[in-house]
Amino acid sequence: METKTLHSSKEYIIEAFFIILKTKSVDKITILEVCAKAGVSRVTFYKYFKTKTDIINGYFKANEEFFKAQFNELDLNDVNIFRTVTTRTLENLRSNKEKMQALINNHMEQLYLDIITTTFLDSIEDKSNQEYKIMAHIYAGALYSLAIMWIKDDCKDSIDDIIKALCNSLKAAPNFSL
Repeated sequence: METKTLHSSKEYIIEAFFIILKTKSVDKITILEVCAKAGVSRVTFYKYFKTKTDIINGYFKANEEFFKAQFNELDLNDVNIFRTVTTRTLENLRSNKEKMQALINNHMEQLYLDIITTTFLDSIEDKSNQEYKIMAHIYAGALYSLAIMWIKDDCKDSIDDIIKALCNSLKAAPNFSL
């Protein structure tokens, strides 16, 4: 990789880590290996991260920002919000499929559930409404399960087919619009 600005070095480190993670387990990857692949010094690495786990958290933090940006654009009263969120989530996953597959292969996919759940909970205006909290957890869990299943199946089903199945399964829930 060529000369980079410090701003993009963090992204190069994350990318390099995931390239290596495709072929090695996380416990076998060294910081020096990541630095060499990213074309950065150890000093630059430690400017952004302390551990390999911090790299993964940095990747998920970027995904969390993606989800929050998606929610900020949505009308939370729109009856099609779950359809829209599911579509955008699956599109994002498809573009990051190899990274998610590497995380799944290393049994680290549960971090993705944390981000989805946090984002849904943060979107609730009335934080004291227990029913909304429960719904946020249910939908986050469903979306996570669908996403992991879809990634493990190499994204073979169309997003439309997944959403259709999701909508059909949730139709029985009272006051739950898709």
